[in-house]
Amino acid sequence: MDETTKYKSVSDGAIESLGSVIPEQLAEETTHAYARLNEALGGDIPGFVANRLQMSPEELPVALAAEQVDGVALAIYNIE
Repeated sequence: MDETTKYKSVSDGAIESLGSVIPEQLAEETTHAYARLNEALGGDIPGFVANRLQMSPEELPVALAAEQVDGVALAIYNIE
């Protein structure tokens, strides 16, 4: 019932993760949603967020963790 799995950020790499976990029941749908977003943005989610927040790519990882970048990207993309 309380099964969780490690959240796999699409912004991993240069941006540090918080080590978040999500319910296993949401993992597949979350991965699918972020894969579609990543494809729509040409594979540069951090660049998209940095651009929309008027930040340099170097400033972004100082301000946001990987999971936060993913969430901000999805929110901005859906609003636009």
